Amino acid sequence: MKHFYRHITDRYLFRAIISCSMAMGVTLSVLNGNILWIIISSLLLLICLYWQWKLYRRHTKKVLFLLDALRNLGTECLYFPTPNGFGEIEK
Repeated sequence: MKHFYRHITDRYLFRAIISCSMAMGVTLSVLNGNILWIIISSLLLLICLYWQWKLYRRHTKKVLFLLDALRNLGTECLYFPTPNGFGEIEK
């Protein structure tokens, strides 16, 4: 179950849907004028946006690591076509 939860929460679409639903909750709370629900839904929206930002940062770090490896010609994490299929480059 923990693996399934991790698989779902690592997706941008899931986090974007949660953030949009929290934004709709804030909008409905403002329209109704209930101060308590405005505060609660605003805090939940901020938490969801922070959660989404953390995922963005994690993926950005992975991409920057791969770009740095390409720039330094590091092949420890890259796979290229070989005569026998795909595999590591022989040194």
